[in-house]
Amino acid sequence: RGIILTFLIFQGFDIVYAEEPHGITVMVENGTTSTPVSKSLPVTLHIVEMGTELDTFTLSTTEDGEVFFPDVEINPDLSYFISTEYEEALYFEPVSEENEISPIKLYVYESTSSMENIIIKDDTVLISDEIPAPQTLHLFEIIRIQNIGKTTFIPDLTKAKDGVMSFLRFSLPESSFNLDVQTNLLSGNYLQVDKGFALISPVPPGEHQIMLRYQVPYDDNSFILSPSFPFGLDSYSITMPKNIGSIQSNEMTILQDEEEGSISYHVLEARELMPGSSLKITL
Repeated sequence: RGIILTFLIFQGFDIVYAEEPHGITVMVENGTTSTPVSKSLPVTLHIVEMGTELDTFTLSTTEDGEVFFPDVEINPDLSYFISTEYEEALYFEPVSEENEISPIKLYVYESTSSMENIIIKDDTVLISDEIPAPQTLHLFEIIRIQNIGKTTFIPDLTKAKDGVMSFLRFSLPESSFNLDVQTNLLSGNYLQVDKGFALISPVPPGEHQIMLRYQVPYDDNSFILSPSFPFGLDSYSITMPKNIGSIQSNEMTILQDEEEGSISYHVLEARELMPGSSLKITL
């Protein structure tokens, strides 16, 4: 009778199952120590449409480094990303539809003003075949840098007065103008300094690119380019269209000419340049 009674009771009631909470879960981890971040670190969810921020929501992490943004459904027509600031550096990760099911991990790192883990991998220069003005060259440059450590490098300009370089500095021709610097680092800030520019953005672990373009005037039929490398680098190359003129350097290796469409290019390269070294290139 007990079994029959139980069956009859269940027949008279609808069984309701608890639904899983719907939203975005973020796990914030300290990549330096491989542990969750401490409690109460603010994390922001950004909702963006065509480059315009529509809304933001900010919550703080739990003791386990977790943040849950409830009732968030991913709209494929919008963009979503999460961000947080930790020890003077900003970190972010994009959010995708799969993150409605699986948590998204956001890594932050301890900060340092030491440059011991920053290396310059290579510097590639292209002289454009487009002449912006008479007696003027248009140059494009891509510099790859890498932080091989587990801490984020924070530039410290105050040390310069004591003769200590705690920021990334890159040389430019003395007469260059119309400098434009782009980078995949979050802030992408830079300062023009004597004979070049200084990158003043935090540099987290990993590989990053700096892309720049500028113009250089010249008076005669030749121009001497003298790049210097305060930190050294693995390789430096320069490419120049043959229809502009010739290029030579006693310190660089002439590589096989390259062709792109109807344009043929001179290509020179130097490898394993030591800190403080420089080159002389005649165009």
